[in-house]
Amino acid sequence: MSLSVIILSGSLAQAHGIWGHIHVTGWAMEYTDHPELQELFSDPEMRNTALFGAAFTDSGYFPFNESTSQYSRVYSEYTHWEPFVDDYIQWMKLNDPPPFTSPESKKRVAFLLGTASHGLQDEIFDSLFLHRAQEEDGEGQGSLDPACDGFLAQDGELRFFPSKDIPFDPLLDIYGQLDPNISAEVIQDSVELMVGLYVNEDSGQNTAQSLADLYGENLIWTADNYLNPDIPGSIQSEIIPTAKYMEAIWKRLHEEFLPQDFIIATYPERGRVLNTIDHTSAGSWITAIFGAGMDIYQIETSFRSESGTPISTVHTGTEWGESWTRLIRIQPQESLKENHTYVVHIENVQSSSGYTQEKDGFLIHTKCTPPSSMECLSIGVPDVASRTGIQEEETNANPSGCSHFSNGRLWGGLLLMFGVVTAFSRKEQQR
Repeated sequence: MSLSVIILSGSLAQAHGIWGHIHVTGWAMEYTDHPELQELFSDPEMRNTALFGAAFTDSGYFPFNESTSQYSRVYSEYTHWEPFVDDYIQWMKLNDPPPFTSPESKKRVAFLLGTASHGLQDEIFDSLFLHRAQEEDGEGQGSLDPACDGFLAQDGELRFFPSKDIPFDPLLDIYGQLDPNISAEVIQDSVELMVGLYVNEDSGQNTAQSLADLYGENLIWTADNYLNPDIPGSIQSEIIPTAKYMEAIWKRLHEEFLPQDFIIATYPERGRVLNTIDHTSAGSWITAIFGAGMDIYQIETSFRSESGTPISTVHTGTEWGESWTRLIRIQPQESLKENHTYVVHIENVQSSSGYTQEKDGFLIHTKCTPPSSMECLSIGVPDVASRTGIQEEETNANPSGCSHFSNGRLWGGLLLMFGVVTAFSRKEQQR
């Protein structure tokens, strides 16, 4: 079997790729107005550590050595989920509590913020955008993951290229509880391969562009909308929730995270409307994002029109069935109405720390016409996070997406792609 056939037949992972995680995390760091986080990220070394943390979460899916890859997969999978974040926070409280003044302390915090951001982004993308993209393009998870990385490279969005920086002390203690065979050497080997194959400024960019060439032709809607802030779960739409999640983790580290802080973001966000009133589409789903993992089995939800008429719904947590979910999806079971406001209530939200938000809620709106009416204007103006670092330069223009395909770039990155795609395949097998 030829190398290209191996690549094409490989089963890829869920969620957008590593370059997407690095950049959403970087854009979120630039977006946050939290004073302490701004101070932390004003140091280039801490920014680098956080960005590398956003890549590190997937590093365990890269090894080809079967004698160690089983241990790598264990640590990588665990790092995606809220129990890891809880463990890390508890380690910090016991071994390196606030105020985090030393460079070592700051790096441990920055790394946590990066790894945790990756996990949240996976939950959002897999649970929301993936469903819309499958509806529109008819393609599955195996194409969407690498293609979104490829679109970022093809559209000139890549500007963060972190170097390796890993605080081993908390990781070895946490992973050692999972499996004593997860050693510093196992982690180093995994990371070195990830960096050599993909997370680097040279061959990594070329490989990502080749992924767009390989998969993008059948993902026209995805190419046009992966940076569309109006589409829940798009890479652009993850920036603000990621920033708010970082702020929530900071509060958790300082024991300041209270029930009123539990819901950190919603889809649609203020100033935006539901994508569709068709209840058979994922575009009709309403989502709340949490600043920590919440017990999915305890949450109750209700959904009604502003006049009080109840709407039949079902709710689900993260796509992967994790009991400590960082989001709740409310899925209408009947079609909605345009020019309508609806009321969402979320009750009995319980965190692992034992706190409970008894009731919270928010309003959502469907498509409003005419746009100049007072009713439409009252919806407000949405916030748009910059991808340039200069807010006033940001526009809502669609990216160029997969408007062209280069066979030269495709074959030029083929060998490196083999390693990257194999890593993606390992990730899906673990899930």
